[in-house]
Amino acid sequence: MTKILKFFYAMIILLSLFLAAIDADVVNCTSVLQCFTTYCYLHGTMLCLNGQCLCV
Repeated sequence: MTKILKFFYAMIILLSLFLAAIDADVVNCTSVLQCFTTYCYLHGTMLCLNGQCLCV
């Protein structure tokens, strides 16, 4: 039982670190031309929305 709990705790910690790393890629922008230095995963396109470069 304790091994299962330790496994779930470890998975929660790893997933939270992964999600924090994903949110760290936010780039501030004023136009779409400033977003070409950041790449999207899974063939998305970068757009400047609300002052941030986001994958759409």
